[in-house]
Amino acid sequence: MPSDSAGVPTAVVPLAELPTPSEAAALPTATLADETRPMAEAEPSSTMVQVQLIAITNVQIEETADGFSLRLEADGELATPATSVTGNAAIADIPNAMLQLSDREEFLASNPVEGISLIDVMTLSDNVVRIAITGADAPPVINISVETMRLTVSGTPGAPTAQVPNEEAIQVIVTGEQDDDYFVPNASAATRTDTPIRDIPQSIQVVPQRVLEDRVITNTLDTVRTVSGITTGVQSSAPGSSIGSIRIRGFESPTRLRNGLREIIGRTTDSDLTNLERIEIIKGPTSMLYGNGGIGGTVNLVTKQPLANPFYEISFLAGSYDLYRPSIDLSGPLNDERTVLYRLNAFYQDSGRFIDFGRDDRWFVAPVLSWQISPKTNLTLEALVSRQEVTGLAGLPAVGTVLPNPNGDIPIDRYTGEPDDLATYRDLRIGYDLEHRFSETWSLRNTFRYTDTETVGASAAIASSLAPDNRTLNRFFVEADDGTNNAVNDGFIATTDVVGNFSTGSIEHQLLFGVEYTQQEEEVNVLFRSIAPIDIFNPDYGASPGDVLFGIQTSFWYYN
Repeated sequence: MPSDSAGVPTAVVPLAELPTPSEAAALPTATLADETRPMAEAEPSSTMVQVQLIAITNVQIEETADGFSLRLEADGELATPATSVTGNAAIADIPNAMLQLSDREEFLASNPVEGISLIDVMTLSDNVVRIAITGADAPPVINISVETMRLTVSGTPGAPTAQVPNEEAIQVIVTGEQDDDYFVPNASAATRTDTPIRDIPQSIQVVPQRVLEDRVITNTLDTVRTVSGITTGVQSSAPGSSIGSIRIRGFESPTRLRNGLREIIGRTTDSDLTNLERIEIIKGPTSMLYGNGGIGGTVNLVTKQPLANPFYEISFLAGSYDLYRPSIDLSGPLNDERTVLYRLNAFYQDSGRFIDFGRDDRWFVAPVLSWQISPKTNLTLEALVSRQEVTGLAGLPAVGTVLPNPNGDIPIDRYTGEPDDLATYRDLRIGYDLEHRFSETWSLRNTFRYTDTETVGASAAIASSLAPDNRTLNRFFVEADDGTNNAVNDGFIATTDVVGNFSTGSIEHQLLFGVEYTQQEEEVNVLFRSIAPIDIFNPDYGASPGDVLFGIQTSFWYYN
């Protein structure tokens, strides 16, 4: 909405609607650009003229002996409203005005007095403030008085016999409340600052914590499956086949963020949701902010932070395949001044899988400590330790599952590996966030994360090919069972950002300038051995691995 040089809201009126010079002589004067002059003296070259809007800053209602009194306070003198009756509602429209309350955009009062169902004060799109007073049985009788910087509407409930029949004039008022647990107004992944989503010109979808709880899910893959434009899968090349892959808009998403920082994932299990507050999905290229960000988009995992008030939650989850999962979520202050806060999320899971002999056992501990060093400086320390033992998905041949097999259908829970085949994943993450605010508009943020992941004791008999009899399955054995033959991934990432807010005239800006340094080392040593075939319809387990067929050894260092 336009405003004059003093910041007063104004409305734009076409010149064609102004009176002629002869007609304007008798007109009262109007305030134009802080100068009092007859409206007929507008510059001949102008095509538009600005008319001052009066802001209504306060609305109060009181019960009187006969009915009610509605008082509107403004920053100027309001025009006399035009009145009308629609159904059971008496309506008063105030021209050249706008409702500008400090705590709301509209004033509503349900059943304020006996005989009155609703009083509604709102701003319409044509710079008109409408007062709608709906009677319970008939339109109320109202009296309007305009004073300096105040307008008062006095009214009494109308008698049912005085109502004018009008079956077509029906006023329907619908009110509702928004559940904030499902609404997340801000996101940090797209701009690396806490910015309202409505102000970000990108496609961003947020899965809040309430949705995660309602769906009773425990991993990232299940979370994003309901988000449009995303497909998920499992990287079968991993020994335990528990690393999740996410494709956004058809492209693999190589970068996963945690609190806005790129994760060094390596050969670890998929992220658990125990300590997550929400998940943000950015669709579209993100390389501008995250270097090697995905072409299709990026997933940002936002973790739970310490709370100033004590919070204690203990939960237990049980489900199919002998799933038992107790967990805790504890938070609160550690001193009386509440400058030192903590949060602890932990769980233990004992579970089977849909395949024979399948196991998925894991535990997870994630402590967070927040210290408000001064009113302008805050330090947050975070750690995450997890371990998982999972049975690898060896796979089934197509003949007998999706294609016909003369021997019959292969059971979907048939395991083609050995009963004791387990992959063990260990994950350690530590880091800190340091933020200092120089002023209300400028701040400095320094962040550091160190990640150390390892895959040990991994072994799985993998299906290779089906013999001509369509029942004998050839296999090979993948081994990484000591300190030499394993997969290690460690590294760190450090960032420093300066965030500032300033204005150039009427335009507000938010400036982000930062540097990032990443160092990552990955080493993979895997042996492939021979192992006896298995009858997939009548398996006889217990085979031992044989000679080494070949091995894979890779080392990778990355600096950025």
